Amino acid sequence: MALLEDSNSVIYMTQNFDDDIRALDKNLVAIKTASCGEYGFTKRSREELVDLWRSIESNSAMLHIVLPEFRRRHLTLIKFLSSPYLLGQSFREDLPERAKAAREASGMDQSSTYDVWQGFIELDYKSHLYITWNRTWEGTERGSGSSIAVQLEIAINWIEGAIDVLREGYTQIEHARAVLTPVFRLNADILAIIFEQLAGLEAPTRSSLGWIRLSHVCVVWRQVLLDMHNLWARDAYIFGPDTARQHILSRAQECLISVSAMRLPASDGEGPPLGCDHVVRLASTDDVVELSRMAAKRSLRDLHVQVFPGRAMRTLADMIRILAKLEQPHLRSLNITVPCMVKDSKELPRIRMATHPVLRHIELVNIFIPFTLPHLSSLHLCCAIKPKSPGDSRITSSWLNGLLDALASSPALTDFRMVGWTMPPPPPQPRKITLDHLTTLCSTTSEILLFLELPALQRGYIADNGRTTNTYAGLTAVLTRYGYSPRSVQLSQRSASKMDNVIIRFGRIAEPWRPPIAVPFDAMTLLTDPGPYLTIVVPCPKTFTDRTLSAVFPVFASLVSRPSSADVIDTLGFDNETREHTFYGLSGSAYFDPMLLPAFPFVRTIELPLKDKNTMRHVLSSLAADQNVGHLPLLSCIRFIGPVDLVNNIAELHKPISSLLSARTSLQGVSPIKCLEVAAFPDTAHEAGDNDGVDLSKPVLSRMDVDNLGANAKLRVELSRFSNDLVNVASRESPARLTQLARRIFRRA
Repeated sequence: MALLEDSNSVIYMTQNFDDDIRALDKNLVAIKTASCGEYGFTKRSREELVDLWRSIESNSAMLHIVLPEFRRRHLTLIKFLSSPYLLGQSFREDLPERAKAAREASGMDQSSTYDVWQGFIELDYKSHLYITWNRTWEGTERGSGSSIAVQLEIAINWIEGAIDVLREGYTQIEHARAVLTPVFRLNADILAIIFEQLAGLEAPTRSSLGWIRLSHVCVVWRQVLLDMHNLWARDAYIFGPDTARQHILSRAQECLISVSAMRLPASDGEGPPLGCDHVVRLASTDDVVELSRMAAKRSLRDLHVQVFPGRAMRTLADMIRILAKLEQPHLRSLNITVPCMVKDSKELPRIRMATHPVLRHIELVNIFIPFTLPHLSSLHLCCAIKPKSPGDSRITSSWLNGLLDALASSPALTDFRMVGWTMPPPPPQPRKITLDHLTTLCSTTSEILLFLELPALQRGYIADNGRTTNTYAGLTAVLTRYGYSPRSVQLSQRSASKMDNVIIRFGRIAEPWRPPIAVPFDAMTLLTDPGPYLTIVVPCPKTFTDRTLSAVFPVFASLVSRPSSADVIDTLGFDNETREHTFYGLSGSAYFDPMLLPAFPFVRTIELPLKDKNTMRHVLSSLAADQNVGHLPLLSCIRFIGPVDLVNNIAELHKPISSLLSARTSLQGVSPIKCLEVAAFPDTAHEAGDNDGVDLSKPVLSRMDVDNLGANAKLRVELSRFSNDLVNVASRESPARLTQLARRIFRRA
């Protein structure tokens, strides 16, 4: 006698069982009524539809629990009853006909759901007893078994029919919600297009879900987003490697993965901003194993990681092997950050990175990995550890040779930045690498210029060690060897805690105004975005910067004026933070050391900051000196740049301005001053909400032209197209005030 396997009860009598059955009965009747058109769901409120949806979900879950158990029990009975020992194969053939006849006789009466489930409970009990305790299978037991099998099949068909009805209820509810809420009328394809655009604008961060919160709105939206695998792949590691492994990577499926803690630019040629915290911190070996799997599948699009402390060397070695062993055909950007100094460590494999064909951007922090990448366009090398001694931040000779080899193998490089590292002592004949397409160079050591030829250099940031010989060598390399031809030069001085900074900023394009260097000076801002300028920063002792105007600026102006490319300079600016001289009294007749400049034969505009009156008077009085008048033969415009609240300071400087105008008029062969320009920015305390639509990122541009001096002066005051509004809003002054100011200055001259 064969024994059937034990089986527990299928239907559990929970505390809310009666309520669940009544809800199922109510929902089946409501759906049938709506299908007949007697009472549609569109007449229900949103809240009622939500409650009905949840109730149908609960009913469906209950049915899906009972259905597989009844199927399993039915299959067990059929297999046993159709065995040769009992009814035989003929029973299996006759059973469908018997079940069909029974179903046609009974039908699916939705109005008696409660009675049907009472029958299911009895059937559950009978089938359980039959399977568990029947051991004889003789006489009436076989007939009883076949009857139970037929009843089980009828029950299975009833449950399947009820599930189909509930599924129809879902469709009717979705239709009703679409009628009440137009957004639900959009199909999945249209929603996918909308979500794609929103995801581009709402990037998730460590503290915000971004576009992911759309998946919490409703089931339909969630399913659409779950099917958009590329979105999950792009932002897979925003919330860290653990969340990525456990929840997000499975949703990305076979899409290319971006391993980064922030959304990266869409363009393949761009990397994240310098110094931006975008690396994924690897915290365990599982994280490295996952990266190895992705590398094996060639599914890496971006790889920005920081190896975890404690096992940094081993993890770094694993990452180097991953990058060297398998070429990644889709890898576009790479960042490897090490939390410690690992120069020439014997624990690291001495192997070259594979030639990843589309890799465009590399950032290596506290480490260098040799490479040969013909299509590389951006390379950032950073030392982020504060050195305890000068040698800590000095790159080794082997690294330098590897770097020069890498640069030589990267003809497409356009952006090179080396921050925090210092160079080893240069050889007598430094090896020079020509980078024909490099337009941006940012380096905290000017000694890198000894090894580079940059004919296409346009912008960047270069820090000097403060020795005049190095400064002159750097300027000569830029202005002569590289063929850099600046249109403008701005000399600035900014205070610092130990050594002040003298800043030389070159511009290659003609501009109506140039923003001043920020106070206090922030080197990282310029390293991140140098703008359209080439900036050279030289540390200078405070004993020298006490005489910035009379001593420091003339020295650097002489260095700038020597190369032949200085002949194209048409704008010269001076901006010192430290005041050198204080003028007592309105006459300002006290003795002072003037700023004496070398010859700039083609300079037409001098730019001065709008700041304290003593500094402005010092510069204006210096420009009236005979030497400066002769060395600036084409000077015809003085441009003031600064906060709009300081514009009135110009009126109190009418005497030095008038002296300058008279000095240039009295000397033959030099151009007179024909105009004053003011580029006034809104005051920083000005409320942004009061700008009345004015663009506060631009200054008020005003130009005061004159044809003659003295009583016969003919004035023209020109304002930019938005200046009138901005002057009225920011300075609370009428534009006529500028005309009065000009008349006062020019007529006195």
